[in-house]
Amino acid sequence: MWSSFTLPSGKETLLSLGLLVDFKLIMDADIEEILSQARPKIRAILRTKPHYSVAELITQFKTHIWGIMEIHNGGIFHASNHLIDRFDSSRRHFLENLGVDERYAFLEQNFAPPSLRRNIGVLGLLHKRVLGMSHPIFQRLLPFHADVFGSLRQGEQIRQLYGDVLQVQAQHSLHAPFLGWCMFAIVYRKSWWSVQLSLVFRAVVPTWHGNCVKTGTLPG
Repeated sequence: MWSSFTLPSGKETLLSLGLLVDFKLIMDADIEEILSQARPKIRAILRTKPHYSVAELITQFKTHIWGIMEIHNGGIFHASNHLIDRFDSSRRHFLENLGVDERYAFLEQNFAPPSLRRNIGVLGLLHKRVLGMSHPIFQRLLPFHADVFGSLRQGEQIRQLYGDVLQVQAQHSLHAPFLGWCMFAIVYRKSWWSVQLSLVFRAVVPTWHGNCVKTGTLPG
């Protein structure tokens, strides 16, 4: 499953299913590899700008670039913001060359930033795990607290996932403002489509989070 791989720069990494994992888990090598594949394709799309509309060019980006950018989302999710923000910068640069602002692209063309898509994708995995719809390997990796200890702690919800102290601290530091509260609010939703709509709605409406914290509900 794992094989040793040395980059031209001399940096040693491990290669697994196309994912470059450096020994410090910084993930800079894999992110650079992804961007090196995406950049030429983005330039090729931009060269066709005289022949296509903005909507068609954005569709081409979705078709040819999203698959490259998102193939290792789970593997690079823990990387520092200054590294994974490079994906957002690539999208932003593409829109600037089209003369389109980000708000229009998001609201009118459903062209969300990679960071938002990444967060929603990981939440989708956790949601499917909670509902028992994910691959069995994730059920073993993320067991319910009751399955580990045989009972629930006082006041604990029945679908609480188990995590030791280090895991809890890591979950708190990884995009906690977005992931922590949202995961608690969506675990009982039966449809991932409704969850996705709610999360996109949160990104579109700035006052959504404050209102939902007060009411304890999600839209829809």
